[in-house]
Amino acid sequence: MDTPSKLPKGWFSPADIEIYRGMYNRIPDGGLAIEIGVYRGRSLMSVADIIRERCIGVMAIDSFDPLPEYGDSEANWNAFLEARQEFGVRDWITPFRMKSCEAAQQLNLQVDFVFIDGDHGYEAVKQDIELYEPKVKPGGWIGGHDYQNFDGVARAVNERFGSRVQVGLESLIWLVQAT
Repeated sequence: MDTPSKLPKGWFSPADIEIYRGMYNRIPDGGLAIEIGVYRGRSLMSVADIIRERCIGVMAIDSFDPLPEYGDSEANWNAFLEARQEFGVRDWITPFRMKSCEAAQQLNLQVDFVFIDGDHGYEAVKQDIELYEPKVKPGGWIGGHDYQNFDGVARAVNERFGSRVQVGLESLIWLVQAT
């Protein structure tokens, strides 16, 4: 794995990376994953070696709508595409430059892992869970980021999954195994 300092900028901490790598190691060889909200690709590039070695296909969904405090949308889009090339995962990560609700309509498939880290508002997280949970294979996982940082994330996750939610102690990641 590349060191966090070589990863694209973003908000994934070393503790987040450790948990994320553990999740990607649970995906079977040739498996499929979806990540909603990729920004510049820090989280995905932290597992690039696993994606390459295990031939895991990833649908990377982000509208790249302008977020002035985090750089303009074209700069972020181009940084993501460059990182995908630089980390050698261009053939395994397919970008969907659109809103997650639009991508959900196009992705008629079953996946091993869905990671929600897009819009952190309550309604948006609730909608992403409703749209993407049915796409997770039994025994697969659904999770996301910023559980402790955004009330809307925690509220939507807790309402849907209750006591089934696993939350990292030093990480901002939440996880639930599909039944």
